[in-house]
Order: sequence, then structure tokens, then C-alpha cells
Amino acid sequence: MTSSSAVEQSSQSNVHGGKVHEVPELAMEFDSEQHAFDYYSEYAHRIGFSMGKQHVKKSCGVVMRKTLCCSKQGEKGIDKRRENVYYHRPVSRVGCKAHMTFLLQKNTKFKVITFNSEHNHAFAPLPAKHMLRSKRRLSFAQTSLATDAIKLRQQILAAAGQFVGHERK
Repeated sequence: MTSSSAVEQSSQSNVHGGKVHEVPELAMEFDSEQHAFDYYSEYAHRIGFSMGKQHVKKSCGVVMRKTLCCSKQGEKGIDKRRENVYYHRPVSRVGCKAHMTFLLQKNTKFKVITFNSEHNHAFAPLPAKHMLRSKRRLSFAQTSLATDAIKLRQQILAAAGQFVGHERK
């Protein structure tokens, strides 16, 4: 694939409402909450950060407002037990301010009302982007292979239990 066809293909995947958007913009509208979530998730993957839900406001079970943010937002609270542990985990949250908030409008569309693209950390390199937590998904083939392996293991354990004479609970 040539570089011009790769750019052309990537710009086609970023089409929203007839326009090409490289980054989210204020006043962008989405048909549903899921479309807004998918758009920000794809944007995060393209840039190289993992994202999550920061805040959701519902009324009668309907999402009225939702804020999606970088997974490195906020800071971990102080844990008194931390000083007595053998291994200290590395700090994963560094107070990143990047986020996108969208609000349900009267026309039943979701409109972006705030967007901040400022990150205070490095992004994932291209070879590691597929391992970002918000993009880790198993394909159908991987899921069926894992299910088959689990069933096979259960059958082997059941047969081994019967052979030895032990009952499995």
C-alpha cells in the first residue's frame, strides 16, 4: 500500500456528517451515544492513548451527558498500606486533562460541548497501539478458539478425574 493510498484510506474512515475530521470539534453532532463513543475511541486509538468513561449523567435511564477521558486522567489516592508492600506498581495516572463531553440535545442528537486535547504524557508507539486497553478486543475466531480450548480442558479434567476415581465438585 502506498503512502498516498494509506492517507486516503485513513481520511475516509474519519468522515463524520459529510466532513473529514481529524480531531473532535465543538458542536459536532452524533446520532447516538454509541456513535460518539465509537468516534472518540477511534480518535484515541489513532493518536495513541487509551480512553474511558469519566462521568455519565442519566435521567430516567437515558444518558443525558457523558464525559470520555484519557485513561491517565486524575491521580491515584494515597493508600496507607502502600508503604508495607514488597512491590510498588508504577504510576499509571498522571493527571491528564484530555477529554470530550457530549450532551443530549432536544433533537435527540448528541452534541460535543467540551473538548480538550492536551495530554501531559507520551503516546503509545505505533507497534503497541493495538494493545491499548480500550482497543483490546478478541476477534470471533479468537473467541471461538478460546471457547473450544476451555471445553477441551474441561473434558480432559473430567476424564482424568474418572480414570483416577476422584469426583469433581
